[in-house]
Amino acid sequence: MKTKVLLLLLVLCSVQAHSQVRIRIKLMQPPPNQLGVKDIWNVTVQNISREEAEINLEGTVDEAQVGRIVDGSCGYFKFKPSETRTITPDNIPGGGRYIWSNTKYQEQILRTGSAGSGSYTICIYARDKRGQDLAQDCMQQIVAAMSPPVLLPVDILSRSRMSCEDA
Repeated sequence: MKTKVLLLLLVLCSVQAHSQVRIRIKLMQPPPNQLGVKDIWNVTVQNISREEAEINLEGTVDEAQVGRIVDGSCGYFKFKPSETRTITPDNIPGGGRYIWSNTKYQEQILRTGSAGSGSYTICIYARDKRGQDLAQDCMQQIVAAMSPPVLLPVDILSRSRMSCEDA
């Protein structure tokens, strides 16, 4: 009797484990020295289970000195078994919603398209309809603001040429 109960429990556990949705996500690296709020949504999502998955994505951006800058979320995606899809800012359901924690960074990003100098951590989370975490990925992005080139006055250039010719 005990062996039948144990066998039944083992079968039920294996069926339960086999039927769980499994997701992989991978953030794509933003261009060097740039970080826009839509970089949260450049991600590859893969349903590695044998059943359909319905997930939403939530993302965060933190700056090393300041902390949380923005939280983002979007509507739900349906993924067929073994489906892989690249998510971009152009194909997220609902266009994405943002909750800004720091208005200084919000203004910087919305006006210029990129965050200012700093060390940032971008994270993305895949969650099911119950809010259970299915997968996550995080990456670091360093933004070093580049100053525009400085034009030198003509008289400085002509003096430097003269000194080169005299040598």
